[in-house]
Amino acid sequence: SLLSNPCKLSEASEPFIREWCIVPMNNDDTGLADQFITVRELLSAKSAITSFTVLPTTDCNARCFYCYEMGIARTHMTEQTARDVAEYIINKSNGAEVSLRWFGGEPLFNRSAIDTICKTLSDNGIKYHSSMISNAYLFDSDTIKSAVELWNLKRVQITLDGTAENYNRIKAYYKISDKNPFKTVTDNIEKITRAKIRVSIRLNLSEENFDDLSSLIDWLDERYSDKRYLTVYSALLYDIYDTDDERLSEA
Repeated sequence: SLLSNPCKLSEASEPFIREWCIVPMNNDDTGLADQFITVRELLSAKSAITSFTVLPTTDCNARCFYCYEMGIARTHMTEQTARDVAEYIINKSNGAEVSLRWFGGEPLFNRSAIDTICKTLSDNGIKYHSSMISNAYLFDSDTIKSAVELWNLKRVQITLDGTAENYNRIKAYYKISDKNPFKTVTDNIEKITRAKIRVSIRLNLSEENFDDLSSLIDWLDERYSDKRYLTVYSALLYDIYDTDDERLSEA
């Protein structure tokens, strides 16, 4: 800066330098002005925000061993917080249509917060649509009805870790008497797609379950004859740079 310049400057010059009234000859005035305008627009109330990720809860009904949220506090969004979130969305969207992404935890573990947010937006004339990341275990008929009529849910991402035995072991659902959660979830997937909500099935791929996922893919192909609202894709559960398994390297 000029303050560290070896040339002689009077003390009277210092306030002008600090307030950017006197700047170096090579100062990028245009670049600085552009940065200022960008920051001002981001902070301005007139700048609409139209995409929101909302966590109704950090709790979940599954206990997957690989969950990166393991050990965090399991808390629910309160009714008041849900109303506050809706008001925040209303204020920041400036009347534009908004996209909501329900995340967790398992979002359906606190379905009432989703209802509150969507109803508040609807009552205030805000257009919205939503997507969700869910294990789908709680997607019963009543939930699907709300998803269509209130949440305007367009897509759900659901993870399957293998065929029934492996899925049930890895998901490790707790406090349920259901002997085969895999069947419940895959039945729910059919119900969701029948409601014309798109389902993306994510297959978590690792060295341990490669062969089982191959069997699962065949099973899914037979299980769902109508695939108009269904897509399936794989994603590596761990980095595989050190693996010698050519199947994973080519996956």
